[in-house]
Amino acid sequence: MISPMMPFCYRLLAEGTLVLHLLWIGFLILGGYIFLAYPWLRVTHFIFLLSTFGMQIFSIACPLTYLEDYLRLKVGLGTYYQGSFIYYYLEKLVYPGIPPGVITLLTGLLMLSLIALYFIKPIRFSGSEK
Repeated sequence: MISPMMPFCYRLLAEGTLVLHLLWIGFLILGGYIFLAYPWLRVTHFIFLLSTFGMQIFSIACPLTYLEDYLRLKVGLGTYYQGSFIYYYLEKLVYPGIPPGVITLLTGLLMLSLIALYFIKPIRFSGSEK
């Protein structure tokens, strides 16, 4: 027997996934600058940004998008709905309606700016010469 709470749980998980997606986008945009002092986080951030750029180049949707869609379908609301405050406002931030080519271009420019920043302030691991 399926609990009557299941639709609520799926909806809560879908909204939580959307929040996580927004945090992920923020991390991709700001992470390289925030983590200048932490070499391993800079390297990790750049790898994540590079993989995101690759997904955009090859038109592969973000795994979080697939998860959001799956959870919305489990609730019976389809892959898009305007049922709550969170979805109404956060969805506009996560999916702003910008053409994919523009997002790919902006991601590429972000990567180039980070590469330039990394040359200006190179990663120095502990024990390396200054």
